[in-house]
Amino acid sequence: MNLELFASSYSIYRLPAIPSSRAAAFDQLLQATLKVAESEFLTFSRTPSEWSWIAPSSQGAAIRNLAAALNVSEELKMESEYFCFCVAEELDFNAIGIIAQLSQLFAQAEFPILTVSTFDTDYFLIGKDHWPGALILLENNGYVVSRIDHNGRS
Repeated sequence: MNLELFASSYSIYRLPAIPSSRAAAFDQLLQATLKVAESEFLTFSRTPSEWSWIAPSSQGAAIRNLAAALNVSEELKMESEYFCFCVAEELDFNAIGIIAQLSQLFAQAEFPILTVSTFDTDYFLIGKDHWPGALILLENNGYVVSRIDHNGRS
């Protein structure tokens, strides 16, 4: 299976669920994050208890500064320096076992991962401390990993 490694490092951000009275502040944070180039990986999730998003780490200072200006910096959590790779092909929506196969490989090596699925493919994030070993693990198990820049070029 071919995988693509994004050149950027990524951060995972979290805010608690925002009451409607403070929704404008969060909307400004989202708009700032969306200023990322269109070809960068970016994802948002909302649950009843939290708002989470993944964006290039290069956006971290701007997001922290804006959070401070909006008086939500105390609530902003951030985990930084993750590498992101994806399955380098559009997957059939009914494909079975892609995440399980890679997750099992990383679990056996005791490498924590975060996965995100989109309509087209699956994305995996792994911390920078685990990445060198993860790359060796992938290549030793027959995966081909290509590095791409934010414009999708090898």
